[in-house]
Amino acid sequence: MHDGPFAALRERLLSAGIASTYVERTVAELADHYEDLCAAARASGMGEADADGWARQALGTEEALVAAALARPELRAWSERWPRAALALRALAALGLLPLWPFAYCVDRGPVIARWGLSTALASLLTGGLLLSLNWLLVV
Repeated sequence: MHDGPFAALRERLLSAGIASTYVERTVAELADHYEDLCAAARASGMGEADADGWARQALGTEEALVAAALARPELRAWSERWPRAALALRALAALGLLPLWPFAYCVDRGPVIARWGLSTALASLLTGGLLLSLNWLLVV
């Protein structure tokens, strides 16, 4: 879907901060209109190259389409319209997810964690046994 005659327009609109849902809908409608105009031009007797040029001229330049979208601030993504709110929500989400990151790290490392737990338990038993034997030697 990202290939086609309007791929550059899609990228320009997205980089300008227009909401992706609006960009996808606009590009899909422009592609439909472009195909209809090309078909009508070919039906009237134009060649393929002439029909393509005529259809592009009828739709307007890429600059005009981008300018028309940028002239309407309600089409911008909410994070572009309210950047401080978006930044605050991203920070809150990061703080909320921060305690979960160690668990996410451990998800696929079950054998390593089991080996670490077993070695820690054995080390604790050995240390405890040594301390008990020292205590027994000192008491006797």
